[in-house]
Amino acid sequence: MKKFDFATLKQRKFFEIFDLFLYFFISIIILILFFSFVIFPNKNNHLGFKCIYNGEVLFSYEYSTQELKTHNNNLIWKVEHKAFENKIVVYYNNEKTQFNIISYNNEKKFVDVTESTCSTSKNCVHSPSITNVGAIICLPYNLKIVPLSNNFQPIVTG
Repeated sequence: MKKFDFATLKQRKFFEIFDLFLYFFISIIILILFFSFVIFPNKNNHLGFKCIYNGEVLFSYEYSTQELKTHNNNLIWKVEHKAFENKIVVYYNNEKTQFNIISYNNEKKFVDVTESTCSTSKNCVHSPSITNVGAIICLPYNLKIVPLSNNFQPIVTG
């Protein structure tokens, strides 16, 4: 077996030319990934939003058509679309005392809950706006607002 010569190891350069090319190549890949995912993410896939109750879609709204489409008419909930104010009001009783006010912006493509009578904490009102990812959940009313996009795949459980 050949012995390792430490004297020749000490005389070698710390970086060889191959090492420098390798480090440069890896840093270029890291920069490309950073710019593609952090600086310039794909923001065109957010088409609108939909509201879900117990796994069923109540209604959806598309920014391009500015149209509210109701999907389930069997519920006792009432949905009012106030297009001039960019608001959708979801009433949970006939007296219209329990509600969520959902605001949206067609140009900036975001949605949020601006007012609610759900509880004292009002987590749905204090949650951040949805752009192309995320969800707003109102627990007492069991309402979930999620983005509507080309590649949206709901999570299947059960």
